[in-house]
Amino acid sequence: MARKAASRNSSHLGDLLSSDPDAILAINAEGIIQFANQEACKLTERDLNELIGSSIVEVYETLELAKETNRRLYKSGGTIQGHESRVKTRSGQVVPVRISASHLKDSAGKYIGGIGYFARYRPSPLAEAEVKARLEQVEAVLENVRTIASSGIRNLSRTIGYKNSKKD
Repeated sequence: MARKAASRNSSHLGDLLSSDPDAILAINAEGIIQFANQEACKLTERDLNELIGSSIVEVYETLELAKETNRRLYKSGGTIQGHESRVKTRSGQVVPVRISASHLKDSAGKYIGGIGYFARYRPSPLAEAEVKARLEQVEAVLENVRTIASSGIRNLSRTIGYKNSKKD
């Protein structure tokens, strides 16, 4: 009877994870993908057979992005929410994502893997415009600094040159 209930709960959990609108990937302690839902397949342009058994690192755009996510997970105590990263599809397209993930541990507290939810996102056009405007301001200030520095160096060269020519 307990076995039937566990099987039924497992089936419900599988249905719940499979129908989630976010891409879900679960890995073992070695970083090998053990579970992927259909959204993960769509996000990465890979089928289940390609995802299951492959390294989670292959999903990220770069090894460094995978390491960054892992570092953040460890620094936060094993759970992150809304971490921005990038996934690379089979065709090479880079997709910005927000990741919420947790380490999974056994009853003794030993790390046994992790689960991550990858949600596509598009940066806000307003935020992008704000960043662009600030970048333009910084570039203008830098250009002024370059101009002032350049003219100061020319003046200093002339002064030094003038002093050196007096000594000659």
